[in-house]
Amino acid sequence: MLTAIVYLQALKFALPAITMLGVSPCFMMIWGTWRSVSAVLPTRWYHAVDDIMYSNYQRLIVFFYEHYTGVEVLLYGDVDMLNKKENVIYISNHQSTIDWIVCDFLSIRQGSLGHLRYVLKDGLKYFPLYGFYLGMHGGVYVKRSGQFQEKKFIRKLNRYSKYNIPLWLVIFPEGTRYNPNLPIVIQKSQGFAYMRGYTVLNQVLTPRVKATAGSLKILRQHIDAIYDITIAYEWKNDNYVRRAGPDMT
Repeated sequence: MLTAIVYLQALKFALPAITMLGVSPCFMMIWGTWRSVSAVLPTRWYHAVDDIMYSNYQRLIVFFYEHYTGVEVLLYGDVDMLNKKENVIYISNHQSTIDWIVCDFLSIRQGSLGHLRYVLKDGLKYFPLYGFYLGMHGGVYVKRSGQFQEKKFIRKLNRYSKYNIPLWLVIFPEGTRYNPNLPIVIQKSQGFAYMRGYTVLNQVLTPRVKATAGSLKILRQHIDAIYDITIAYEWKNDNYVRRAGPDMT
């Protein structure tokens, strides 16, 4: 009996995973119908309805991650920003596959859940269903370093201002996730900072600035604020030894 309980506990992620993935084809069918109908309508109409649909799907995700799992979210700093809707650029450290869900936790409290749009690694656009949809929702796919396509990036961001699209533009400037179990990645990042005369960082990776700087320049007249977020996950022992961030399961 004890063994069965342990296995069931380990598989508790199955219900939310099956639910969230199971409803995605239906979501895509409904979205596809709206996308076809809205092709002859003003662009802002498409985004208004699309934001509502996206918000409803993300609410399902928030329910599982914040209520089903019993996660406690503690906020420190300028939490007054949750009392008003703003167009923002959201920059954050990156250490886990659930860092993007923390964006959900914050934006839902401001009533801006449907306005989340991400700057994403180019390879993620090939992820089944989600990769294509996030691009259509307003996400921006970018390539790293020397392959950064600035003109394409500018053209995409200009759409937000042109059509007055409500916006939480989420950027993880570090790109690669910080993982203390991968010291080579950390050392490479620190070496990059040292060679360029930047401050050598120990708890986060050195940010790459092209996407962030470009967003600030292009969206200067469209955004109301910059949210500078640092995410910290609870320590699991008394020695305060840095561990890898939790994964989605």
